[in-house]
Amino acid sequence: MRITQNMMTGRVMTNLWQNMSEMDKLNEEISSGKKFRNSSDDPAAVLASMQLTSAIKTAQQFSANIDQGIGLLNTTDGALQQLGDVLNRVKELAVQGASAALDNTARQAIASEVYQLKEQIKNIANTDHGGKYVFAGTDFYHPPWDDTAQTWQGNGNNVKYKIGQTTDLPVNIPGDAIFKQLLTPSSSGQPPVLDQLIQDLGFNPNNPSQATGSANLQNITSNDITALQANIDNVLTNRSEAGARENRLQMSRDRLNEQATNLTGLLSKTQDIDLAQVITQLKSQENTYNASLATAAQILQPSLLDFLK
Repeated sequence: MRITQNMMTGRVMTNLWQNMSEMDKLNEEISSGKKFRNSSDDPAAVLASMQLTSAIKTAQQFSANIDQGIGLLNTTDGALQQLGDVLNRVKELAVQGASAALDNTARQAIASEVYQLKEQIKNIANTDHGGKYVFAGTDFYHPPWDDTAQTWQGNGNNVKYKIGQTTDLPVNIPGDAIFKQLLTPSSSGQPPVLDQLIQDLGFNPNNPSQATGSANLQNITSNDITALQANIDNVLTNRSEAGARENRLQMSRDRLNEQATNLTGLLSKTQDIDLAQVITQLKSQENTYNASLATAAQILQPSLLDFLK
């Protein structure tokens, strides 16, 4: 077969174009740091990259849920600690008030302090974290204690955050079983424990400066102090539960962070270039291209004028 000048020119130009295209691809990889630009470049790698990216985002969302849950439980634990301190102080006052050696003025001072501590318990009951009332149950956005109506409006339900594909964990301690008995009468009409204590000291629970009669020291000793200790134990139990949930969340967060790190490493291997290797390939390709140019200069050198000579 006769090789014409046009055929040689066409082949040389095709080879030059291919070499330039390969250099352009390598330059693009270096500038972007990625092995591919379009899904057609490497469909399998693109699919794997998309799956890994999705898994990383999911892990990060679960981790964000955990961070929110830990924040809520931290606030809850702090509030329960304050409540425990208040109740321990009330118990100390009850022990003092049960003494027969006290006069009416001393008992009135104790009743007034118990009344103020009861007001503090109301404030603790409405503790919020970022606008969420931690003791309200699932009614997160409404204060559980309504001081105007003197009623408990929270519920005893758990708020659960998703921390894994199939795992939900409660991130709150409902206040029903903690505050309701401290602030509202029982179903039988029995006053809440702090009101009962003020009453047994001989004063009006709603106005401790107003005497209502003689003190009931026997009831303070046999009932009020026992009831206060039961509430203190209840607070400790709920603090323990909050701590256990927080520990589990922290362990889950550590696991998710490790998982995200591993997935990020796999994603990098899937889509990121080995810079040193690609630079070496680019240098090699540049040498090939320069050699092609030199060869083309020799092959394409004859012109029509040369043939006419």
